[in-house]
Amino acid sequence: MNVLNTEAALLSAIIAEPEILASVTEMLRPSDFSNQQHRQLYQYLCQLYENGQGIDLITILNKYKTQKEKIWLNELSDMVLTAVNYKEYMQQIKENSQRKQLAKIIQTMNYELESGTDLNAIINDNQNRMLDLTSQEAATLLTGQQAIKKALLEKEKYKAGIKTGIFELDKIITFKPQNLVTIAAFSGVGKTVLANQIGFSQIKLGKIGIFFNLEMSSTELIEREEMRSGCLDDLYDVKFYIDTKAGMDISHILSTARKIKYQEGKLDFIIVDYVGLITVMGIENREQQIAYCSRMLKSVARQLDTVVFMLSQLNDDGKLRGSRAKEQDSDIVIKVDRPGYRQQKKVTTFGSKIDIDETYITVTKNRGGKTGKISARFDGEHQQFTGL
Repeated sequence: MNVLNTEAALLSAIIAEPEILASVTEMLRPSDFSNQQHRQLYQYLCQLYENGQGIDLITILNKYKTQKEKIWLNELSDMVLTAVNYKEYMQQIKENSQRKQLAKIIQTMNYELESGTDLNAIINDNQNRMLDLTSQEAATLLTGQQAIKKALLEKEKYKAGIKTGIFELDKIITFKPQNLVTIAAFSGVGKTVLANQIGFSQIKLGKIGIFFNLEMSSTELIEREEMRSGCLDDLYDVKFYIDTKAGMDISHILSTARKIKYQEGKLDFIIVDYVGLITVMGIENREQQIAYCSRMLKSVARQLDTVVFMLSQLNDDGKLRGSRAKEQDSDIVIKVDRPGYRQQKKVTTFGSKIDIDETYITVTKNRGGKTGKISARFDGEHQQFTGL
């Protein structure tokens, strides 16, 4: 189906089942329609919806004056009888619109290259343009009625959010779509262990996730999961992805995640291990680099309606390393500490017994929810944390 027919099919689906418009306006703006007549009709349907007016063929026909226009609308409304495929239509229309915008970005970039613009400026500017392109959202300003409808639609989805698998911790937090979650710890304490424990336990429950790991290979990740669960048999029939590309940047993370979501139809979580190793071009200041990565990962969570786990190291004073922006951008901040493990590294005399597996997991920030601290144990043999 070509793009004009796809646009017509979507408009026909909206007329057949107007309730889908709440979902459609989340993805598409009038400017995403390539045909002017389709664009104007979509704009009118949105206007009726926003004003709380009913959407039906008689109401819409009254807008058109000429017989030719009325015939066109009648033919369009008969194109599809149900809205069963409307999500596919939306995706095709959005993709076509983004392809056109991408062509303009490429044209601008070629002009900048030929005109001798500074290379770092070209890379940075066009990286931002690409992110702006993929982060376009249609409806951010909602009426009260629209907000209520949206909240009711999402309520059930939020109930099935991502869990940690540690009972006491799950009593405090549930990770919801669009959450940016920072998991932080001192070096060697276990931030990767906790993140992978959450990720692999969730994919075994039918969730789909991506592990972006800048520290270890895919083989090491799988070996750790084998240590945790005892076997790999239950991983063959579930969906997950591992990306360990060297020199990974935000654009790569976003484009890969978008591809997987489009391919699978959903994407429940992303794990980035860890933020301090993401490559950033065109920004020299280290704190600004980290702030940029944090801001963009928050954008990824919102764009793809998924949970993003951003791993971070802690400074000696227990604060997030690199930039204060990480805490500001995060919806949830979890800090993992094993005091005995850190103390053991400093002990120079023999004979003292130190519990290196005693663990404290603290939720220091939970936007709209509870904070708290739980005690746990680190099981090094199985590479996991267990509740008490």
